Amino acid sequence: MLLLFWSYTLIPLSQAMVISFTTPLFIFFGSIFFFKEKPTLISLIGLVVGFIITIIIIRPDSSFQFGTLIALLAAITHAVAGLMVKDLTKTESVFSIMVYMIIFMTPITFIPAVFVWQLPTNTEIWVSLISLAIIGTLGNFCWTKAISISQMTNIMPYDFSKLIFATIIGFFFFNENISLLTFLGGVGLVICNILIARK
Repeated sequence: MLLLFWSYTLIPLSQAMVISFTTPLFIFFGSIFFFKEKPTLISLIGLVVGFIITIIIIRPDSSFQFGTLIALLAAITHAVAGLMVKDLTKTESVFSIMVYMIIFMTPITFIPAVFVWQLPTNTEIWVSLISLAIIGTLGNFCWTKAISISQMTNIMPYDFSKLIFATIIGFFFFNENISLLTFLGGVGLVICNILIARK
């Protein structure tokens, strides 16, 4: 998380986003190597096609810089964390994993936060932070539950669908235009996930 947020301050958001989409690739192949999962051909095709569509939609700046490396490290560490969570689900409940994660993350993130922390005075910011905590926890629970009951090679292609939701939210809440390329790419991602779900 720290590496991801840091990358947002160093490179364009579009570039940081597309690099973050390499996380499903690392998890996909990591689950094959570490957990001996056997992906179906359709899930492998879905992952590759989804990644290609995402790159086309976001059209990142191709220049390599320090922020690019930080974003790539963020994607790798996120993938490692995902694989560790998958391993923990063999012996631990989803709730236990989430509680312990919060317990251990709090002091780790508190140390760097202390140097820049300012107590919010705006009610809107407090509401946003509390909403973020609730939605983030719910999303984390759903993701942890999903990888506890299914092969990660089946789940990872769905990760690209967050681009669809980000586009819809951007349109309704931030008045961002949806280009024809983005619309067609979103349709392509939906088709990929439907094909994987049917298999």
